Amino acid sequence: MLEIEPFWLSVQTINFLALIVLLNYLLFKPLLGLLKERDNNIRGALDKAKETDKQREALMTQIQSKLSKTRNKAKTVFDDLGKEGQAVQKKALDEATARAVEINRKAKEDLEAEAKKVRDSLRKEVEGFSGKIVEKMVGA
Repeated sequence: MLEIEPFWLSVQTINFLALIVLLNYLLFKPLLGLLKERDNNIRGALDKAKETDKQREALMTQIQSKLSKTRNKAKTVFDDLGKEGQAVQKKALDEATARAVEINRKAKEDLEAEAKKVRDSLRKEVEGFSGKIVEKMVGA
């Protein structure tokens, strides 16, 4: 049957243990170190990505805030310009109305003065004609 010799068993055991120690130093530790380094790099990249995402969110919030403020300011400026335009339009309309009233008043005064002149002239002519008529009637 199969015999196990203690000498060869101990040689094989020592050989196996030496191989495990040798593989541990030459293969497993460097491989574990590489895997740990890779894990650290991945974690670092993920942390950096999270930080970048937080910065992006903060920047987007800041941009949205500035955009909102700018829109509100533009709306205020637009409203103010609209009110100012309406005030200018009202002022121009008031001035035009005042000028029209003044022109109308002056025209009315001129017409009244002209009518008075015409009346006075007609009155003088009528008096002259009536005087001539009376003279002709009395003299005739």
